[in-house]
Amino acid sequence: MPLAVADKNIKFLIKNPKKIINILLIIISFIISLNIYNAQKKQNLVYKNRLEAEKGKNELLKELMNLENKLLDCRKALKDMDTSEMLSAISSLVEQTGLKILTVKPQSEEVNPLYIKSKIKILLEAENYHAIGNFVAKLEANSDLYKIESLSITTAKRSGVQLVSPDKKIEEQTVLNAEMVIIRFIFKG
Repeated sequence: MPLAVADKNIKFLIKNPKKIINILLIIISFIISLNIYNAQKKQNLVYKNRLEAEKGKNELLKELMNLENKLLDCRKALKDMDTSEMLSAISSLVEQTGLKILTVKPQSEEVNPLYIKSKIKILLEAENYHAIGNFVAKLEANSDLYKIESLSITTAKRSGVQLVSPDKKIEEQTVLNAEMVIIRFIFKG
């Protein structure tokens, strides 16, 4: 009996070759669509991974932009000045405190990885120690970053002034000379 059923199936298949071809086409199209689906699924997974990686990069870029904005704020706080601007600022402070500039000598700059130390050596004439201290206090309280690297104070004769006493003797008035090296830190950007 099992032979009779097989014979019937073979006869049926021989009589209907279009059905066999249709069944084979359906099976082949199912296999092809399954392969396409799996390939699309893999590609979708790759795109999701890329999307996650790009989101991570975007977060890092946002953080870098925030840090760069903070760096720009620091640069504004430590704005770049050339020697003439530095001299102008110091001259203004000298004038405010009643001192007199005798000499100015720009010094060599020291270059560090993060900043430049710009130096000026000046010789000031002062009436008293209080005037020198007032100048130093104003200089170091300035919004620009100034510091005094060295300071020496000596007594000297007043420049360009001679007094004549009643007994016709020439007297020279004594003052204080303050020689100092002023440095300014300039942020490298």
